[in-house]
Amino acid sequence: MKHLLLIISVVVSILTFLLGSIYFNRSTLNYNSEGNFFSMKENIVYTEQAVDAYGLLTIVGVATSVLLIFGTIRCFRKVKDN
Repeated sequence: MKHLLLIISVVVSILTFLLGSIYFNRSTLNYNSEGNFFSMKENIVYTEQAVDAYGLLTIVGVATSVLLIFGTIRCFRKVKDN
């Protein structure tokens, strides 16, 4: 059980880091008045509305990661004490 909790904590933390980097990269783009950014290199249109969604997912991911990490530490300390 404790190893599964550790694996889940690591996976959620990695996903949160990836979402945070996407949020940071997308928030620095120069959007036009319609809220779009066209990348000539990738031929993709990025919308400014997605930045809010990535930010919200990052906040939820950070909160979940913190709770999982504290739970993992507590679980390992409890096993160590017994």
